Amino acid sequence: MEAPKPKPKKVYNIPPYGQRENYVPRCREDYGDGGAFPEIHITQYPLDMGRSELAGETKVVSVAVDEEGNADYDRNLLNQGRSTSMVIHSKISTLVGAVGDRDLSRPSEEEVAALTLKTREALEKKGYTFLSAEPAYIPSTYTALPEDAADKMTRLMDLLDDCDDVQGFWHNWEM
Repeated sequence: MEAPKPKPKKVYNIPPYGQRENYVPRCREDYGDGGAFPEIHITQYPLDMGRSELAGETKVVSVAVDEEGNADYDRNLLNQGRSTSMVIHSKISTLVGAVGDRDLSRPSEEEVAALTLKTREALEKKGYTFLSAEPAYIPSTYTALPEDAADKMTRLMDLLDDCDDVQGFWHNWEM
């Protein structure tokens, strides 16, 4: 019994790397048994992948539409390749629902004042007291300074007060 002869390897006439300056692959054999050449900057179709002539006759893409006849992007684009349990909202109406008769304009000054008063009364009923509406930093520790250091620190604080670049600064020293 005779041993099977190995198939002869196909010989492709592809220039070696670095010498492909004017080489343009045009047919399937120009790629050998490999992929595209990244150093050649043209559109390439190794193994005819992506070639439009082989894609078929139809160029029609089915588009799902909503009740009003507009393209439904939820079904067309957003859900492709995703789990069916994932919910994607592409319109504000799906999040909020139909606005209908609800008024979405800013409240008037009277409505804001009434709601503020109602909130203040509810918080005071729970035992909260209001001293000021301005936020203030109250240091939890203090440092006692000797008299000469306190004078220097006072001058430094006055200089910082005059500087426009400093928005706010805090200190925890007492004289």
